[in-house]
Amino acid sequence: MASNGTKTRPPQFPVGEMLHLLMRDFPGWPCWYGSATGAWWALPPPNCGYPRLVEAATPAQLAHRIHQIQATDRRIA
Repeated sequence: MASNGTKTRPPQFPVGEMLHLLMRDFPGWPCWYGSATGAWWALPPPNCGYPRLVEAATPAQLAHRIHQIQATDRRIA
């Protein structure tokens, strides 16, 4: 159960495999699955102009958000 009393759903994806693929496709972006939040997360690299963590409901959505950020800031592509 999450700290607010609601149940968190287990991920519908093989976490280890998805993390491997995300970090392979986005070197310099540490990624993880938050078992307490049920969300997928990424930390932008230091040279990125994006100032906060990236959160998404699925690994595919996280990849899409990272692509969007990289398209905005070509210094990190």
